[in-house]
Amino acid sequence: MPFLKLALRNVRRQVRRSLLILSVTSLGVLAMVLAWSVLDGQNQQMVRNMTEVYSAHAQLQRGDFLDQPSLDLSFPARMAADLAGQPGVKAVSSRISGTGLLSAATQVRGVLLVGIDPLQEPQVTRLDRQLVQGHYLRPGERGGLLLGRSLATSLGVRPGEEVAVLAEGRHAAIGSLRLRVSGIFDTGNSHTDAQQAFLTLADATELFGTEGEITSAALRLDSLAQAPRILQQLQAGLPCGLVLRDWAALLPSVAQSVQFHEGLAHLLMLILFVVVAVGLATSLQMSVSERLGEYGTQLALGTTPWQLCRSIVYEGLLLSGLGFLIGYALAALLATHLAREGISLPQHGEALETMQGLGQRIHPYLDPRRLPTLLAGLGLVSLLATLLPAWRAARLTPLAALRGVWLERPPRRRAYRAPSTSSPRWPTLALAWRNVRRSPWRSALAGAALSLGLAAFIFVQALAAGFMKQMSDNTTGFVTGDLQVQHPLFRHQMQPDWHFNEQEPWLARLRERPEVAGLSLRLQSEATVSSTRKAEAVLLVGMDAQAEQQVTRLHEAIVQGRLPARPHEAVLGKKLAERLDLHLGERLVAMAQGADGGLVSESFVVSGILDTGAHGPDTGMVYIDLARARQLVGQPGSASAALIRLQQPAGLPAQRAQLQALLPTDGSRQLLSWQELVPEVAQTVNLVKHGVLLILAIVFGMVATIAMNSLLMSVMERSREFGTLMSLGASPRTLLRLVAGEAGVLAALGAGAGLLMGGALVAHFAWTGLRLRAHGAETLGLGDIVHPQFSGPAMLGAAAVLCLLVLLASLVPALRIGRREPVAALRQP
Repeated sequence: MPFLKLALRNVRRQVRRSLLILSVTSLGVLAMVLAWSVLDGQNQQMVRNMTEVYSAHAQLQRGDFLDQPSLDLSFPARMAADLAGQPGVKAVSSRISGTGLLSAATQVRGVLLVGIDPLQEPQVTRLDRQLVQGHYLRPGERGGLLLGRSLATSLGVRPGEEVAVLAEGRHAAIGSLRLRVSGIFDTGNSHTDAQQAFLTLADATELFGTEGEITSAALRLDSLAQAPRILQQLQAGLPCGLVLRDWAALLPSVAQSVQFHEGLAHLLMLILFVVVAVGLATSLQMSVSERLGEYGTQLALGTTPWQLCRSIVYEGLLLSGLGFLIGYALAALLATHLAREGISLPQHGEALETMQGLGQRIHPYLDPRRLPTLLAGLGLVSLLATLLPAWRAARLTPLAALRGVWLERPPRRRAYRAPSTSSPRWPTLALAWRNVRRSPWRSALAGAALSLGLAAFIFVQALAAGFMKQMSDNTTGFVTGDLQVQHPLFRHQMQPDWHFNEQEPWLARLRERPEVAGLSLRLQSEATVSSTRKAEAVLLVGMDAQAEQQVTRLHEAIVQGRLPARPHEAVLGKKLAERLDLHLGERLVAMAQGADGGLVSESFVVSGILDTGAHGPDTGMVYIDLARARQLVGQPGSASAALIRLQQPAGLPAQRAQLQALLPTDGSRQLLSWQELVPEVAQTVNLVKHGVLLILAIVFGMVATIAMNSLLMSVMERSREFGTLMSLGASPRTLLRLVAGEAGVLAALGAGAGLLMGGALVAHFAWTGLRLRAHGAETLGLGDIVHPQFSGPAMLGAAAVLCLLVLLASLVPALRIGRREPVAALRQP
């Protein structure tokens, strides 16, 4: 207890030093808690929105249904009724789901059709509370349909208007209905709203031909957190072949996003806690250095080294504990305010909506379950940070400490050197270098904070650059090309009226341009493709295989077979092939809308399977021969887009302006970049850039505070020295140069070490790659391995920013000592 009181007294005796330590610790905790609350808020929104609107807390299905969804894997509806009333189950709703085509006027969309019971479903999900137009499906009524707002907009329909529905039922039978739009819902995520439509269970039974059977039963449980335990108990009483799956199994992309956010939070926590630990160690080392005489007196009076060590450890833990309380309190207030108001990110809306369940407004969530982890992490790093100064203090000898020097071991004899008669060329720099060397432990700790902070940022920036490059390369290499000519609204509404003829004069002019390396025509249409067991909504893409190789890298992504070279061949992504259970040489049936508005179908043979690492081509596109696509939709010689590969993509803005002048002036054909064609990817890249800048501000702000603390203590230690200089006529500007010179040397050493460490780390992972499959990176359209991008200008720029911040931080101690009177400085405070 006496040593705890002594630690508290030592905290109070130097208020400025304690406030600097508290600022570093509280800023780190504030940044950590806020970042975690934002990520937890995203995770909570995704899980809540998707479970309360679509998947529910859990579902009862056949064992193979999740991997190979098929109407043939249905089961009697009475089995779902048996779960109602079981312990832990609040409500059960029967469902029938399958893919189909919705057709209205000249628009057709492939969607997931879900048949629900209008009485049971509101007890399980809150879809009925998401309506923005019309009304919910009514019990006993037939012929109603619920559409998402984005889907209704693309189809051009409103409540009360009719939509034709075509789907493949059981045993490959084709079902069709004409339904009237009852209502339009809006979940806040346009991507989710565009992918599914809801009809009554009775209409779905007629459409799919599943009389008396369902494909799943949605369950609402007493507690989502207790879902694994409840489902395990319920599973024991189920018939063989039926399984209960929780939301994580039903929504793998959401689960992967949650996992990815957890990885980001732990990475940020590691960086911040390392900086906090070094800052705390630096400050405590300075505090110990100031009190050497006091420690010598204690040792002379019988205080043991262990007791001295305890008092320093208590002081460090007390400061870190106070810093944690301040930082957590500020973060809690800010997170509570943001949770109520929300963080609006309209400029990144489409990027956020690529993650299921997220909208353009994020509501942070301060999860109390994070508190033990934060306390344990900060307690551990604080304890480790106090060990070095405590260990050094424990090795003091009373006589040396009373003299105010560190004498941890006998001094080594040095060879005699005659004094130099020549003055140094740069006296200020030489003096700064001497001041850095006179306290090697303090300089080493401050330099460690600088180098570790810079190295951490260099690695994060390089990893983010690797993310961005892979996302943009996948987009331009597999989806869009460098530029694409099409109707400006075609990507929103794929109307056949917006196609163009391959004989257009402007196409010939584009091919003749020297900056164009290749041009390939595509014909795109919404469609459904089906195997013998499963159907999926896809984008059917007709292309010329030879021309495509000059524009995209699809041929490089083929892992089996080849690109379509014959009229009846088709290529699809590996993940789509797995869902359809298709292999090379097997047949698939494609169903799309013809030029006359009717639905047409054709059979194809799988000639190739590709794996691009990009979400779109791998899961939602099927490639066929261009001539066959034209014949299928009944538009000979037409195309919907012209993909362009440039000789020098780096000069894209200027080349785009030149090529745009060759197109029709009526605006019906525009030259669009990949950022305009796939805005969600462009916004994700922009979001990553802003995240990197935020990390830069947090880490470098903490490092600058540590450097300022180190320099301030260095100046205060040499108060008499500065007093002597002022009494001899040194001006405040001279003192400023001395302190700034010391800061410059310290910054140069720390930046150099940080560049070496960060560069070595980036070089290693740039060569080997960083495997991110286990961290859910594939939800962002990335591959299994991401290679950080080594950028010399970015590294040097970060080092320059850090050095500038350290120089600015040196102004505080320099101005403080410059305002003192020589007599007061000589008295040594």
